[in-house]
Amino acid sequence: HPAVQSAAVLAHDVKNDKRLDAYIVVEAGHQVKTDELHDYLHRNLPPFMLPARWMVLARMPLTPNGKLDRRALLASDTQQLAGRSYTAPRNEIERALIAILTDLLNLDRVGIHDDFFELGGHSLLAVQLISRLDSHFRTSLHLKTIIEARTIKEMAEIINSARIAKQQDPLLVGLGNKDIEEGEL
Repeated sequence: HPAVQSAAVLAHDVKNDKRLDAYIVVEAGHQVKTDELHDYLHRNLPPFMLPARWMVLARMPLTPNGKLDRRALLASDTQQLAGRSYTAPRNEIERALIAILTDLLNLDRVGIHDDFFELGGHSLLAVQLISRLDSHFRTSLHLKTIIEARTIKEMAEIINSARIAKQQDPLLVGLGNKDIEEGEL
């Protein structure tokens, strides 16, 4: 990509699943979004070769011999994840979503503005996420929903809207709100 000065990709095992993490240094004076990089690579690589997460670095860490320092990359990965801005959940739906995502992605902390795909999510994990959300919230979400609503905040808004729609459905008027919330349909 013209905006990328240098890049490295490392494979990580996360819950018996391989995940590719990309580390990039952006050319001076350029800006690039991870979505743009993902789309660019998607046109040239098969899906299994696409990085799940992107870490933007000021420079690539090198060993004294001038080779890529993989240990330093992993340390920068941890620092960048720890240093990202965090917004705590504001309601029960967001708390439940965060619990599901931290377990699924094997992360210690997820904020409501964190992007599922930037945290390491990919299409197979998105299918697992949908299954867990459907079980927990008694919803019927589609993969397109996760692709478009990538943050906890956005997912919570969709789930809340679905709950409100169920409560206003004339076919469900005879059921109490408790039945609807508990999925007793």
